[in-house]
Amino acid sequence: MDARDAESLPPLERVPEDVRVAIMSGFDSVQGLGSLIKSSPVFYRTFLSFKSYILVRVVCNILGPVAMDARVLAQTSRFSDEDHDKQTKAGVQKYYESLQKRGASWGSGLRTETVMQLAKWTRIVEYFVDLYILFHLDYFRHNLDQRHAPSTLVERQRIAQALIRYQVLCYMHGERLWKFRSCEFYTQVSGLFESWEMEQVSQMNYFIGALHNSIETFEEIWRNPLHGRYYPKDRALNLTDLGAFHDKLHEISEGVGGGLPKRLSIRYMTHNTEITTYFGTIFLTTGRHAHPGISCPCVNTSTSPSNLEPESPTSPPWAWHDAIHTEKGCGWGQDLIRVPVEQRGNPDSVNEVFRKWRWLGFMFWDKQRSQKLLEAEMCKPFPSGWLRDHIKH
Repeated sequence: MDARDAESLPPLERVPEDVRVAIMSGFDSVQGLGSLIKSSPVFYRTFLSFKSYILVRVVCNILGPVAMDARVLAQTSRFSDEDHDKQTKAGVQKYYESLQKRGASWGSGLRTETVMQLAKWTRIVEYFVDLYILFHLDYFRHNLDQRHAPSTLVERQRIAQALIRYQVLCYMHGERLWKFRSCEFYTQVSGLFESWEMEQVSQMNYFIGALHNSIETFEEIWRNPLHGRYYPKDRALNLTDLGAFHDKLHEISEGVGGGLPKRLSIRYMTHNTEITTYFGTIFLTTGRHAHPGISCPCVNTSTSPSNLEPESPTSPPWAWHDAIHTEKGCGWGQDLIRVPVEQRGNPDSVNEVFRKWRWLGFMFWDKQRSQKLLEAEMCKPFPSGWLRDHIKH
């Protein structure tokens, strides 16, 4: 092609191939990448030639260090009933080994099919991260009279990490989760993560469960409109937008070939995989420090909140340190549950405060947002070290 031919081409056609690859690799949204590919035949052709390379880098831009968890999710399917325990044990061990390999080479050696599945899951995760943030920022504005800045990348990655890990655990243990607390899987999984990481998974389980129950309510009313008459007026108002939400979930599920988390699929209305009872505060006592068979140091919970390392999805959020503010913080969750009533005051009051703290999403927010939340009247029960008096000495 001579100079005159090159000048006659549209601007995008004149962009060198390596530059086109770099442009597509720089996106921090699967949706944004898709829009560019659809709008330009030349970018589409380049994408087909470098599909795996580009998608791996886009996923890494979105998820950062959480991409390793996403890789595990893309390579994990629901375990069969046959040899389930053996598959689970091997799956947990493989997950643990994968988590030790975080770094620039995490995407090497992936098959194209796995990369495509990884991109699909990342798109789903983006949607639910947006949903979580939208719900909470809207709640802060209307109920706390606080307007908050848009979410940061680290906050989004924390939420994504919890969602991905929740889904991996559901895949691994499937419908056996009802006996989660008493089985060997409890010990195996609790050795994978620190206690603060398990609390994040627990909170995501609660969020997904709330969405599940909302969709179930909508389905009941959709099948029988008279059913809705029995709901309190305020709850009926909250159901107004569920139809659109229901349709959006359908759209996402179809768009990724049925890749939607099973618990939120439209036809999955059984409670066989409810794990709220077992994932809650019970997991706060567990973590790598509780299982010497896995050689990983416990997080340093004695660190002062004012001297923490930079914000990262791989380190405890500021609010976690602030709530504990003691060297005994490693096991405060189970201590909170097991301390006799006479030693901790009214147990219902303690649990109510803890539920409120979890509902506000402190485990996912950066320091600045958490500190602003603590200024609200609703957050008066959360002074620094507010759980200290409930830790067994």
